[in-house]
Amino acid sequence: MNAGRVVSPKRWKPNAGTRMVIDVMNAVKQRYPFVDLLKPEVAAVATVLMTLDRELLQKVDLGSALPIWHGKRRGDAATGGILGAYAGEMLAPAPEDATPEALARLLVGRNLQRAVEERRGGPSRSEDDLLLDAARALHGEAREAPAESELEVLGAWDMVAGWVGLVPKEEALRRALADWLEDDRSFEVHDPNDSLYQAMGKRVGDSVDFVVTGHTHQPRAMSYESGGYYYNCGTWIRTLRLTQQVLEDEKAFRETVWPVLRAGRMSALDTAKIPGPGGRGVPLLFDRTNAVHIAVDGQGVVGNLLSVTDAGSGGVDVGLEKKTTPFHVR
Repeated sequence: MNAGRVVSPKRWKPNAGTRMVIDVMNAVKQRYPFVDLLKPEVAAVATVLMTLDRELLQKVDLGSALPIWHGKRRGDAATGGILGAYAGEMLAPAPEDATPEALARLLVGRNLQRAVEERRGGPSRSEDDLLLDAARALHGEAREAPAESELEVLGAWDMVAGWVGLVPKEEALRRALADWLEDDRSFEVHDPNDSLYQAMGKRVGDSVDFVVTGHTHQPRAMSYESGGYYYNCGTWIRTLRLTQQVLEDEKAFRETVWPVLRAGRMSALDTAKIPGPGGRGVPLLFDRTNAVHIAVDGQGVVGNLLSVTDAGSGGVDVGLEKKTTPFHVR
């Protein structure tokens, strides 16, 4: 269209990430605006959203978008195009002959799996029993045995929905978020395992001194063995920062986080505090604005990851981001 060609909109099929935003995320955010502030966007998105609104997600045809659920592809091909650069981190490869239960386990983290197993009588039950659990949770049926036709139509997606339905919503969300944020380093400026940092290191020649990226919402300031430097300017929006203290405490999550997330108002998030390190209360919302600054300093070039804060009266204060040092190129 930019080139002036006549293109029929019907011929364009958005990638899975775009479809997830248009068909799912936008609708979910109308009821749960906090979803926009939850970072990172690189983990079990489907499971977290499922805990919030099972019925909504079931209305979306994700069969072709997420072929891993049907075991049709292997390796990177199964995850490519789901949510962009980090898709490979979201889902593990699935064998072509994977059962619905095996596929469902790829989507449900270990914390939520443990809660499901506690409520269904342990992990050793047959797949037919697990599918029946899903059917009952989805449709409220209480048959003694699953019908043949019912088992044929219930797949991994239905099983995930059924498993989530076995756990109280607030506890399912706590477990799903704990899985999502396990080993998360989104708020650390130095993370050598950052996949974008690694990918850019492979794509950029040794003669390049500075690499600057964005969009991933994760501020970074790191160096390469080649001698170059990598920056990511992070996000300029508020983000939810859930502490380990609140994620590990069912009562604290139920009393401090769940009511705020259910309120459906951004104003409720702005004033919320949750348990943090040492038992002290910390804000649920984390507001950090970063900028990358690269300039000639008289003896060469210097790069910095800057922190930009409100100074009042329409002004700002600018300084080095914590735990960073200037990078010099002579």
